[in-house]
Order: sequence, then C-alpha cells, then structure tokens
Amino acid sequence: MNQAIQMIYGKEQTQLIFVAASLGVADLLKDGPMSIETLAAATDTHTPSLYRVMRALVSHSVVAEPEPRQFALTPSAEPLQTDHPRSIRNYALMHGSERFFRPYANMLSSVKAGGSAFEHTYSSNLYDHAREHPEDAGVFDAGMTDLAKSDASTILDHYDFSRVRTVADIGGGAGLLLARILKTHQSLSGTLFDLPHSAQAALELMVAEGLHDRCEVIGGDFFASLPTGIDLFLLKAVLMDWEDEQAIRILQNCRDGINVGGRVLVMQTLIPDDIIHGSYPLSDIRMLVLTGGRERTVSEYGHLYEIAGFKLNRVIPTDGPTSLIEGVPV
Repeated sequence: MNQAIQMIYGKEQTQLIFVAASLGVADLLKDGPMSIETLAAATDTHTPSLYRVMRALVSHSVVAEPEPRQFALTPSAEPLQTDHPRSIRNYALMHGSERFFRPYANMLSSVKAGGSAFEHTYSSNLYDHAREHPEDAGVFDAGMTDLAKSDASTILDHYDFSRVRTVADIGGGAGLLLARILKTHQSLSGTLFDLPHSAQAALELMVAEGLHDRCEVIGGDFFASLPTGIDLFLLKAVLMDWEDEQAIRILQNCRDGINVGGRVLVMQTLIPDDIIHGSYPLSDIRMLVLTGGRERTVSEYGHLYEIAGFKLNRVIPTDGPTSLIEGVPV
C-alpha cells in the first residue's frame, strides 16, 4: 500500500486500540482465547460490530485468531492489560479519548495561525481545560502515570543520585516517578510540584507508599515560583509543552531555587539536527497539536539553559527514546 494511504488510515488504528483498551479486551483474554460471542457478552457489545473490530486488530497483530471467530492475546497486546508492569492501557485511553483526538482535526489552524490545535478546538489550553474538567484531567493523569512506570526505570538505571540529598520533581503528576526514586534511594528527600489537582493525587500516593514523611507535595504554578533548597530539579516531559519563553521562565525559577553545586535534569526526547525519518518528528507534531510546545535539539536545550543561567553539562543517552539533559548553574 502507498505510504501516504497508510498514513491517512492512522486514525483508524488509534481508535482500534482505544476501543480495545476501553473494553478491557486484553484483561479478558489474558487467561486464554475467547469466542467472539463470549467476548461480546463480557463487554456488553454488539457481536457483529465487535467481530469487525477484532478482525481488524488481528490484521495489525494486536490479537490472534487461532480458530475462526475465536481470539487470543498476542505479546504486542499484553501491555494493554491493566495490571501489566509496563501497562499502557491508560495511555491508550488518553490518546483515543475525544478530548485528545478532536484537536487533530484542527492541526491546519495551528499551521496557519500558530498556537496549539487544542486551543483552537476548546478555546483553552490543555492544562486550563484539565482544571475545568476533572474527569478529563483524571484520564490525562492516568495516561501519564503509565509512561512514568518505564521512565522511572530509565532514570534509575542511567542517573547517579549519590551526590543528591533533595530532589524536586516539577510537573510530577500523580507522583509515581518520584515515589520510585525515593524508594530506591532511602537517603533522599523529595518535593513534588504540580497543579493542585495533580498534587492531591500525588499526596495520596505518597501516603499509600509510606513516603509522606520524606516528600513534600506542593500545588502551584511553576511560572510563578518553585521550591527552594533543592539539589536536583527534575523536569520530565515538561519543557516540551511550552514555547521557548515559557520554558526559560520555568528554568529560571529552578535557578532561583537550586542549591550551590545543584543540577537540573531534563528528561526528554531529543531531535537530532539531521533527522528525516523516525518517530521524533511525530512527537513534535503531538506538541504542536496538544500543547503548542515543541521537541528540541541538543543545541536548542543548550540555548534555553544559557539564557536561564545554566550551562549544559552533559547529555546521557538511555536505552529508550529519551535522553537525560543535565544543566549546572553558572
């Protein structure tokens, strides 16, 4: 099939995964194959329509059809299980939800006028919209927590925390990443900073994990001010949401709160200067559509650091798509 045609059909693929995640298909199939009739009864769906969806998922190797009208899980679908250690079910629900899916129809508005397609669709940015729609905010927080599971392993495997006593996770969402760091490094104390509704969820997690005595949770606005007395400011998937002016402001607030000898660590996808193929440009398009921000190159992050009062110290590659971009105050 022509590559352009394949790209046109991308929306169908997103929604197929969304439907499977919404119905909990992977959870139902984890103990063995099911007939389409049994699966339809378990999901309270229209059998002929569900069969068409399952057949389409077979064509993408998400599920298998070992016998006619009987479906089984494949390894690629296992992360759609709710209790899988690297579950992406909530992330699939987030990206296939109406709130996230509708703005893609307005991408042309962003290209013509600037700004995010999300704002052109809802007359509000992603985060203001979340404050006004708690149910949507819950979907977003759960999706980002899915990503934090793998991100926690990445940062713990690749960054040395031995010189750190206080770490602040800025925009840390529901707190899973910081909780994993604190549980792994018992000598650390932490601060989680995010919007008030996310901070409340993080506080509940820290209490449940027995970490509330080592972790302060603060709800606020990172454009206004950030905590002080911090050895390591961690910004995971934060700066990509913003244009340069706002990203610099966040970094300047980190500069105001950092201890002597401290570090700022940006965990982010880097766009190579000569990129043509691969997933990097698509990640950048997600920012164009959803937040109005952008993915950046190493030199662009160095420029942000320099204006905010930091020097780019080193870039630590990881086994995945993200890198750890470390800055030191000057």
